Amino acid sequence: MKRIHFIYLIAITGVLFLGQQTSQAQEKLTLQQAMQMASQQNYSLKRAREQARIAQNNVYQGNAGLLPTVSLQGGINYSNNNSTFEFASGDTQSQNGAVSVGTNASIRADYVLYNGGVNKRNYESLKLAAEQGNIATQQVKQNVLVGLVASYYNIAELQENYRVALEAVKISKDRLERAKKRQEFGTSNSINVLNSEVSLNNDNLTVVQLKQQLRNAKRNLNVFLGRDINVDFTVDSPGEFKAIASLDKLKDEAYSKNVQLKNIKYTQLTSELNLRIAQGSRMPTVALNASYGFNRSQNQAGFILVNQSLGLSAGLTITYPLFDGGIRRKNVQNSKISIDVAKTQYEEIKQQIDRDITNAYANYENNLNILKLNQQNEVIAQKNFDAIKSSYNLGQSTNTAFREAQLGLIRAKINAINAKFRAKFAEMSVLLLTGRLLEESPGGKK
Repeated sequence: MKRIHFIYLIAITGVLFLGQQTSQAQEKLTLQQAMQMASQQNYSLKRAREQARIAQNNVYQGNAGLLPTVSLQGGINYSNNNSTFEFASGDTQSQNGAVSVGTNASIRADYVLYNGGVNKRNYESLKLAAEQGNIATQQVKQNVLVGLVASYYNIAELQENYRVALEAVKISKDRLERAKKRQEFGTSNSINVLNSEVSLNNDNLTVVQLKQQLRNAKRNLNVFLGRDINVDFTVDSPGEFKAIASLDKLKDEAYSKNVQLKNIKYTQLTSELNLRIAQGSRMPTVALNASYGFNRSQNQAGFILVNQSLGLSAGLTITYPLFDGGIRRKNVQNSKISIDVAKTQYEEIKQQIDRDITNAYANYENNLNILKLNQQNEVIAQKNFDAIKSSYNLGQSTNTAFREAQLGLIRAKINAINAKFRAKFAEMSVLLLTGRLLEESPGGKK
């Protein structure tokens, strides 16, 4: 008996402390605010944007070989040698410590006039890579939003479950007080009091567990928001369900806006460009070069003491690949295979989206129907509990009947809450697959 009272005291103290903490002012975080914050601060999204910036910075003609290269070169050579010269006449000439100094400087320009269009295709490939980088950023943002919305709704669901648990504690406390008074007046026995205390303890433990789950869920959401994980806040209950179009319209919307399909489409375009690059490598390369240079050589030994030149030189080279071990032929074959792979992957993902959107739409409608049934059941359970409670207060219902009615009401409320959030998750799946989740987020596709 003393042990039960001790547990009861600890549980009540914990609930009062938690209630006091909850009553303190907390940040009210709306879903739109959370999405805006994640769009600006989420670490994964920041990293994806920086990678997209790198791909965008790579898009310039010089990186594709479309611009000439200009280089400046200069040098000086020094030598000190003992030299001996022997002439055809038989005479010889020797000089020790003969110094020779050579200097040179030049500016050179090289430009590829033609190489089968490879450089132009490389430039187009760089632009495609930049666009695909933006698509990859959208995909990362979409994944972040999915996790964020799921985490947000999880907190909202736990908040509502926590509210139901607090209501259960309040009812159990009232029941315990009545049981104690009845025992004092001799209309009840200690067993009813003990049963009431056990029920209250169980309800208090549920509150404590839900409070910890809420703390963990808030830390998870703070990670998505890219801020201190210990920031406390409350969230809004989800609003009205969005208007969902017919299944056929949803499929058309998904085919045109789904990020995965867009990404595969760019992969296919890149493979087609790689094929044209591989085919272009079979063509000759025509390159132009020109240089303007200065050369001077000064010697203390030999016939020519000073040799100096200054002037312009230019040249045109044509290179035609005759044989490279079959590398270019294999590159062409592999590029064609890559195109087929991309087409197959596109059709595969399209089929998966067709399946997923059909399932998501069916789940959404089914969960809405389940929600209506659970809401009706909650109304019935509330009426049943109110009737049993009135009867119990008059001493006409047993302690067991009261607890069963209370548990039935709790289950009905929890089931209605769970059904509501399952329907919201199903709605989110539809918005995700059709690309609307990304479009309707703060900042859109950026």
